[in-house]
Amino acid sequence: MELKTNKPHWQPLEVITLAGVSGGGTLSILDGAGVEYVRIPAMPEVRFTVGGALGTHTVLHLDNDNRFLESLSFRVDTATRIADGSGKYARLLQLLYLTMVNSLAERRLVDGKVYHYFVCWLRDHTHTMKGMKYFDGDLKTGLELYADTQRADGMVYDRIASKPDVQGWRDHSFKPGDFVRTVNPGTSQSATLQRIPVENDVEYLFIECLYFTWKATGDTGWMARYLDNAIRAVKYATTDPYRWSKRFQLLKRGYTIDTWDFMHDDDVSLTTGDNVVDIDKTTFGVMHGDNTGMAASCRYLAEMLESAGRSGEAPAYRKLSDELTARLNDLAWSGTHYRHHVSEDPSFARDLGGTDEAAQVSLSNAYALNRGIGTDKCQTLLQTYQRIREEMPANSPGEFYLIYPPFEHGFDKQDVKWQYMNGGVSTIVAGELARGAFENGQEKYGTDILDRLLGLAERHGGHLHVCFNGNPQTEPPCPRTFSPADLSSASQVTAAWRPEGGWGDSGNDLSRMPIGKQEFCGVPFTLDASKQGLGLAAKKPGFSKEVRLPVGKRHASLYLLHTIDSKGSFTGEMVVRYADGETVCKVIQAGEQLEDWFMPGSKEIRGREVHEKKLPKGWPPYQLAWRGANDSFENVGLFVWGWDNPRPETEISEIVFRTASTGGAWFIPAMTWCDQPVWFRQSELSFGIPDCWGAGAVVYALIEGLAGVVDNGLAFSRTTVTPRWEISGETCADVTVHYPASGGYAAYRWKKTDSGQRITLTSCADEIMLRLLLLDNQTVKEITVNGTPVKATIETVGERRYAVVPCLGHGVFDVILACL
Repeated sequence: MELKTNKPHWQPLEVITLAGVSGGGTLSILDGAGVEYVRIPAMPEVRFTVGGALGTHTVLHLDNDNRFLESLSFRVDTATRIADGSGKYARLLQLLYLTMVNSLAERRLVDGKVYHYFVCWLRDHTHTMKGMKYFDGDLKTGLELYADTQRADGMVYDRIASKPDVQGWRDHSFKPGDFVRTVNPGTSQSATLQRIPVENDVEYLFIECLYFTWKATGDTGWMARYLDNAIRAVKYATTDPYRWSKRFQLLKRGYTIDTWDFMHDDDVSLTTGDNVVDIDKTTFGVMHGDNTGMAASCRYLAEMLESAGRSGEAPAYRKLSDELTARLNDLAWSGTHYRHHVSEDPSFARDLGGTDEAAQVSLSNAYALNRGIGTDKCQTLLQTYQRIREEMPANSPGEFYLIYPPFEHGFDKQDVKWQYMNGGVSTIVAGELARGAFENGQEKYGTDILDRLLGLAERHGGHLHVCFNGNPQTEPPCPRTFSPADLSSASQVTAAWRPEGGWGDSGNDLSRMPIGKQEFCGVPFTLDASKQGLGLAAKKPGFSKEVRLPVGKRHASLYLLHTIDSKGSFTGEMVVRYADGETVCKVIQAGEQLEDWFMPGSKEIRGREVHEKKLPKGWPPYQLAWRGANDSFENVGLFVWGWDNPRPETEISEIVFRTASTGGAWFIPAMTWCDQPVWFRQSELSFGIPDCWGAGAVVYALIEGLAGVVDNGLAFSRTTVTPRWEISGETCADVTVHYPASGGYAAYRWKKTDSGQRITLTSCADEIMLRLLLLDNQTVKEITVNGTPVKATIETVGERRYAVVPCLGHGVFDVILACL
C-alpha cells in the first residue's frame, strides 16, 4: 500500500489516491488526533478527501475480522489562505498580511524574561492580534508582559519603550499616581513601563487580549493562570478614583478624542501636560468605548472562568456587563449613535470652536457593533455610517471617520482638523464596520467596504495605510497669481557637468532636466533654456558662497525648485530683506526643505512612512518635483519647497541665499513668487497609528465576515461557517482559516451552482454550524449532507435569511443546497 503521489504534507480537502492495496478488508483513516474520519472498503486503488485534525494521519488496512494488516502515514498541515474565483479577495488578504508584518513585531527582555509582541502598546498589540493570530503562533508572552508587570491594585501598564538612564519628561509627569516604572535600569535593556494616565481602555484590553490568545492557543491551563490578573483589572477599573465615575457608575476618563490619549487644550492647561489627569483639577466624563469594551470583556471573563472550573464566579461579571450596558445606554445613546463624551460637570465649558458634540460619531461606535450592544442598535449605527457617507466631503476616502464631524478647536497641537484622530479616516473603523455589517444582515455594505479598502491599498502600492486625510483638498482655497522669477542674470552653474560651474560629475548630472515653462506640484516655474541656475557651495569651482537677488515687490509666498549634493544636514540659509530694513532668516536643511538630487526616494518622499509624519497642512514640507535620468543613472531629481512670508504686506527688497561651509552644494534652477500662502494638493494619507492595527481589523472582517469562519469554541473546537461569497459576485472560493498557535483550523471549498450552492468543508472541530445565505427570492428545495437529505432551520438577520445546517462529528462534509 502506498500513496500514489508523495508530498511533504497534504492540505485539508485535498484528494489522496492510495495504490497497491491488496487482500480486501477495510481502510480506516485516522486524523492527527487519532480520530477516524474515513472508513471505506479496501480496493486496489482508492481515493479519499483529507479532513479532521492536522498532524500525522494514519491509514490502517484491516482484514474482514478487523485485524491489522498494514499501515502508512502522511502529514497534514495548512495555513490561512483565501483563493476566490476572481482573485480579488486573495489579493486583499495578501496585502493585509504584508501590511501587518511590515510593522515588525518586537522582543524585549524584562526582569530576565523575553517577551514577544506585535506592537509595544498593549492596545495596538491586542487589536493587531485580531489579524495576526491567523498567521503567527507566538502569542502568549504579549499578554504575559502586562500580567507579570501588573500593579498590585490591578492597574495594567499599556506601553513599554526603551529608556536612557536619565530622567525623561514622562518620568516626571507620570510620577503622580505611579503611572511609570523603569525596568532593567543601568543595562542596555533599560526600558520604561508607562500607563498613560488619561487612558481607561487598558484593563478591558488586557482581558480581551487574554481571551483571544486563549482562543487561538487552546491552552486553558495557561489562561487559568491569569484569571486573577483579569479580576484585579476589573476591580481597578471599576473602583479606582482615576477610573470610576461614582456619579454615573461607569468608567470615566479625561476629555480625549474617543479612545486616544490626546487631551483638549483647556484640560491640558490644568495639569502638567498632555495625557495627564489630576484627581482634583481634571473634569472627567464618560467615553462610551471604555464602557462597551469593559462590558464585552466582562462577558469574556465569565466564559473563561466557566472553562477554568470557576463557574461560581462567572455570574457576577455577566451581571456587571449588563449593568454597564444599561447605564451607558441610558446616559449616552442618542438614538442614532453613542455620544462621544458625557461630562461629570457640564458647567466646565471647553472652547470647541462651535463643534456640535451631540452630532459627533466617534471611533468606538464602530467597535460597539461587535461588542454585543444588540441588533437594533447595530442596525441604527450602520444606518448612521451610511448617512455619513452621503454627507461627507466629496474628496473623502470613506465614511470610516475616527470622529465625524471633527473638532473645530482644542486639538490643534496634536490633531488638526481632518487629520489623524480629529476627522481622519481609518481602516480601524472600516474593518469593525464591515464586520458589523456582515453580522447584521448588511452583507452588501460589508462587501462594498472591503472592495473600497482593496482600492485604497492598490492606490498606494499594495500597502493599506491605517489613516487617511478626512477631507483632502485637491484645489487651492482661492485663485493664485504666480510670478516666476528671472534668475538668468545671477545663474552661474549649469545642470550639465563641467569642470568649473557644473553640477554632478561626468556622465552623472542633471543635464536632462526640462527647460522653459514647466509646472511641478501645481506651481509654474520657468527654467532657463541654457539649463543654468543658482549654484551655492563653499568649496566647488564656479559656485558662489552667496547670491543676492533684488525683488522690489510684495509677495505672500515663495516656491523654490532646488536640490543638494549633500555633505551634512545643514545646506545653507535664505535671508529675506524688507524695504523697512527688517530681515527674516530661514535655515535650509536636508530632510526639511529638500533632499539629495541623486537617487531620490519615492514620490511621497518617504513612501509608506509618510503617514507617520505629522502633516499639519496635509502635505509634506517638500515634495519631489521632477524625476529623470542621465547618461549613467535612471533616478535623479529636483524638489519643490514653499515658504510662507510672515510679512506679506511689506515690500521685499532682496533675497539672499548663502551656503553652508560643510562642502556640500545647493542648486536652485528656478523660483516662483505667489500672492497667496503656500498650498499644495493635499496628500490622501494622514499620520499616526501603526498600520498593522487597521490591517488586523480588516483581516477580522474578511475572515469572519465575507469568508464567514468564526471560532465559537476553543481553537475551532466549535465552528460556524457562513460563506457570503455570492453577495460579492464570486462563483467559487477555497478558504482555510488556521491558528498556528494550536493547529486549530477550518477549511471549505464553496461554489455557486445552477440551482444553489455546494460546499465541501472540514475542520478539527466536533461541530460545524453551516449557515448558507439565501438570496432575496430563494427558497430551499433540498439540502443534502454527504448525499443524505437533511432539514435546515431558517434564520433571519435583518433582511437576510440563512439556511442553517449542523454538521456533527469529525470528517469531511459535502453539502448541496438546491433552491427554487
